[in-house]
Amino acid sequence: MRFSESREAPPETEMEQNEKEANVKWVDLVEFDGAKGRGKVLVRAILDGGRVRFEGDAKLAAQLEKGVSSYTEQKRFMPEDGEQFLKAMGEEYRNGYLYATGVKSGDKAEPFEQPEEHQVQAPARKGPPPIPEDAK
Repeated sequence: MRFSESREAPPETEMEQNEKEANVKWVDLVEFDGAKGRGKVLVRAILDGGRVRFEGDAKLAAQLEKGVSSYTEQKRFMPEDGEQFLKAMGEEYRNGYLYATGVKSGDKAEPFEQPEEHQVQAPARKGPPPIPEDAK
């Protein structure tokens, strides 16, 4: 018997076991609202039959259909690339205002609720600062 045949496979980690059991994988694209101190999900990317589909904001979904870049792999992934696409979303969308969650998994995706539309108003402009008396 050769050495490689006599060795047992290393035990799976809990994360690997959960990934095998999970039926659905998804990533949420979240907009952070600094005034409220929380985020709202704008788009959900769901791995469905080897391809990623989108729920939520149509404009962002159309942008995602064009692909996302992975900086670590120096490659652009398309929705057809499945889980690699989901992982690359986390690399492309990682700023403080718009970010992708890590890849989530479960028996089914959490229900996606369309976020409420809200408009952000700029603060009222008060005009230029007053000129000091001694400068006149």
